[in-house]
Amino acid sequence: MAAHQTGTRRCVEARARALFHQWTDTSVDEFDGIKLWELDELKDVFKVDIDVFEFKYDPPCLVPHKRSSYKHGDVLHLLLVHGCHFSYISNIDAVAHAFGCEKCGKQYKERKKLIWHEKRCAGDEIKRYYPGGVYHPNPNPLEVLADEGVPVETDFVYPFRATYDFECYFTKSDIPTTSAAKTSYTARHVG
Repeated sequence: MAAHQTGTRRCVEARARALFHQWTDTSVDEFDGIKLWELDELKDVFKVDIDVFEFKYDPPCLVPHKRSSYKHGDVLHLLLVHGCHFSYISNIDAVAHAFGCEKCGKQYKERKKLIWHEKRCAGDEIKRYYPGGVYHPNPNPLEVLADEGVPVETDFVYPFRATYDFECYFTKSDIPTTSAAKTSYTARHVG
């Protein structure tokens, strides 16, 4: 908190001690640290919003563990390490190359895109139901034979069709001549 308020990580011990005594009457020697559930009380005392992130390894990204309600204008970003330790993040956008949604697992390179996504994310919940189901292409004749039990190898079928359009062509005769230095014609469209 002291490093966040002062904007530096140097010589913050005196400021940290003053903030500690502002928050609790416990002595520094008996203090075990702040627990995750105590952050709500801490943000109300110091008038700061607190976002807690956790680093996920598969795939590697930062995932929001606990979000603030953003009542205050100042946001403190913390990294939860091993489930019980906090590490201060001075520049959240420089910490990771990806930010992940905790509900659905989508990843974004920018935190602002993750924030936009989280407002609309429903997680694994189905958003739209299509009565006909998803699109399935019609089986080719070899796949139909294989479904009927005829032993055929269906791997040799090219799954796409090639089409051609012969409505126009290019000719090199009667090419216009121009005096412009930046325009040159290589062929003429015949339709």
